[in-house]
Amino acid sequence: MLEELYEEGIFFYLACGICALNIIMKMIASLYCTYVRRQSVYMEKSGSAFAVRMKKKFDNEYDKNGEIRNVELFVRSYISGMRIAGFRVGFWRGYGLLSVFVSVLLCVMCVILEYFIGRDEACMVFYALLAPALVGICIFADAFFGMNRIIGQIITNAQNYYENYVIPKKARGSYDYDRQKINSISDEIDNGLAKLTENIEMYEAETLRENINKNKENNPGINLSNGEQKIFEEIINEYLT
Repeated sequence: MLEELYEEGIFFYLACGICALNIIMKMIASLYCTYVRRQSVYMEKSGSAFAVRMKKKFDNEYDKNGEIRNVELFVRSYISGMRIAGFRVGFWRGYGLLSVFVSVLLCVMCVILEYFIGRDEACMVFYALLAPALVGICIFADAFFGMNRIIGQIITNAQNYYENYVIPKKARGSYDYDRQKINSISDEIDNGLAKLTENIEMYEAETLRENINKNKENNPGINLSNGEQKIFEEIINEYLT
């Protein structure tokens, strides 16, 4: 079985295919991470799914615990759970190592099979050199696309955003809320005192009118003209103001 696969070149194509797939996957992951990095620079205004979900999780954790002591750990934990094309970041990182290991293993198998079957030294040397060549290509692709570097920048941007903007804003917000609450209570007290004073003045004015009318009833000989009555009303109104 192995001999047939080797003679048909399946191992060779499989090793090269795995290496090519690794490069394609690194390119896809790098493009997505580059997009997320741009969003992380403008976290405050970003409406991307990454920013919205991260903000929601941060707010839930902050409201639940009252604080987040290690922001970097929170960001790293969230990034590690971030999905790219349905797979977590850890899968994309792990696949690179796995692909290198499998490609080298296939090349070693080709060398061993050639030694026991074909005994062609040129083929043995070819497969022996193919293994480090594939490893070198994978390493170059990893360095070129720089997925780990981009993720590090995302973590730094998100950490700076939360430490230098969100947390201080939340701290000020709680202080402003207490201060607004105190000011609201003070305004209610002032309004209540003003209303009480107005009621007292109205009561005193009404009492004054009643006394005047009572005096008129007790002294029927005293008749106030319309002008005098108007003067008394003006005095009462002036007292009210």
